[in-house]
Amino acid sequence: SPLLAYCEAIMSSAEAVSHRPSINDSIEYINCALTEGRDDLVIHWIAQGQLTFSEVMGDIILSFCNNEQDSKKCLMYITLAQTIYTHCECHKKVTRCFFQRGLYKNMISYCQEVNFTNKEFMQLLFTYPTIDIVKLLCKHEANNSGPLSIYQVINLLHSQNKWDIIEQLLLFIYEKANSNLLPLVIMEISITQRQWQEILEIIESIGLNKIVRNNIIQNPCLNALLEKFALELYGAVLTRYTINNLNR
Repeated sequence: SPLLAYCEAIMSSAEAVSHRPSINDSIEYINCALTEGRDDLVIHWIAQGQLTFSEVMGDIILSFCNNEQDSKKCLMYITLAQTIYTHCECHKKVTRCFFQRGLYKNMISYCQEVNFTNKEFMQLLFTYPTIDIVKLLCKHEANNSGPLSIYQVINLLHSQNKWDIIEQLLLFIYEKANSNLLPLVIMEISITQRQWQEILEIIESIGLNKIVRNNIIQNPCLNALLEKFALELYGAVLTRYTINNLNR
């Protein structure tokens, strides 16, 4: 189209003089090229750094996923949008792109690199309460780098009624910790006495009353394993709770 030809001419001349178009012009050129199906131009302009990036530009690129049937093409739009968001330091939108791409470890690593606060990690868990994210966020070993404690993760999932995720997390921690949870709990110094009481109540309700809710898990052997773990975790937390009382 004449408009696309005009955009190409402007971009070619801008490249020749090493001059980037304004934010609004960059958005217009991107939108024109995408509408005309010229993804190749968009990729080239972004890769060569010929545009002035902005959050709105990332939003526009991402919006082309809405009606896109080709999954590979949609993934390309998400990746391009993530490049823009990263440059503009739109951290929450970067994490969304990582999540949509299924790159969970990369997402958590990015959050740590940009110094997410504890509150921001909690918000991340609230937004994406999946078992894969939970495993990466939960400090399930005494020496691992998970940013959130067992209390924080289970308490938030409990508030969302994510019983299936809690059960999967319990089994995961059981397998990773080899039934030796006491050191992990004892070393967790960020949890208050009241919070330990809350986690005791949650674990008790899960492990000692009804480990499986709504028949999510049918395997009786797995149920027994989860109940055994819940008892061990309960005992470890109870030990810490008792130590806190003695130190008062």
